[in-house]
Amino acid sequence: MLVETPAQPHPKHTGIPHALNAAAWAIVDPESSIEDRRLDLAMGAALLANKLTRNRDAAMIDTLARCHAWSGNYKKALSLQKRAVRLAPDNNKSTYQSTLREYKRDLKANR
Repeated sequence: MLVETPAQPHPKHTGIPHALNAAAWAIVDPESSIEDRRLDLAMGAALLANKLTRNRDAAMIDTLARCHAWSGNYKKALSLQKRAVRLAPDNNKSTYQSTLREYKRDLKANR
């Protein structure tokens, strides 16, 4: 019998969250030139990726935060990005912190 630990997704799901995250990021990547950003599709993929990883993967939380930012929900984006910063590996933390500062500015500008 397979017993899952809280930090591990079920083995059959290991590649799926990464594929979902990649699909969502392709839509919300600020450097993307996509004209018709299907935010509903990106949000759904990002939410499912986070569910499958039990909201413990900084990169996937970062993507979900970006989905909320693109949707104009800067408060939620900021909250999620704070979590991504906490979970980020040290060698990548500055990237997540930079995005966190961006969301703080966006939230302040859109009040």
